[in-house]
Amino acid sequence: MILAIETSGASLSVALRKGGNLLGQKQVNAGRRHSEMLAQACESLLKSRGVKRTALTHLAVCTGPGSFTGLRVGITFARTLAQFLKIPLIGIPVFEVLAAQAGVQAGKGIDRICIAIPSIGEDVYAGFFRPGSTAPLAPYRVLSRPELLRQLERAPKGKLSLIEGGSMAPRASTLAGLATERIDRRAISNDSWKKIHPLYLRLSIAQERKERRGKT
Repeated sequence: MILAIETSGASLSVALRKGGNLLGQKQVNAGRRHSEMLAQACESLLKSRGVKRTALTHLAVCTGPGSFTGLRVGITFARTLAQFLKIPLIGIPVFEVLAAQAGVQAGKGIDRICIAIPSIGEDVYAGFFRPGSTAPLAPYRVLSRPELLRQLERAPKGKLSLIEGGSMAPRASTLAGLATERIDRRAISNDSWKKIHPLYLRLSIAQERKERRGKT
């Protein structure tokens, strides 16, 4: 049984899945209160389904990119719980969750999907995928909005679909499904939590300001 945790944005969601069955999902508008609301959301979901923590066999968490605070809270919570329960933790980038959700929306003739997640200012985090696939075609990167538009203009007409991450929230239920696929493919060790870290792609605003001050 998998408990999936998604905290990359303003809303957080948690989902419970057993094999091919989604047992339940809970979504909360957390704002900046992820640390207060995540544990409550998990306990509420487990209680509503009559499931004890000790019945969990795996945990899954979105690793980012996204909200620096949200990711830190979600991943720290998941790592701590996995260590306490001595069960495997699977980390999956937000890009792959959104690619799975966007795949069903790809129109006829679409060759590639670009997932663009809002970053700082006018920048976006960008990931490119084939429709129906969660395997990235290239490393994830930060692009300015003009750079993204140039990439779209260079693509053959009607072949590249842009999915704005701000208009589609990653769902813990999708995360749980992807984690199930990974579990089915290979064994995952109980100490896998040690390898799970946030996927930031860039420094926070505070860190960027600190670096700029250090160069002046």
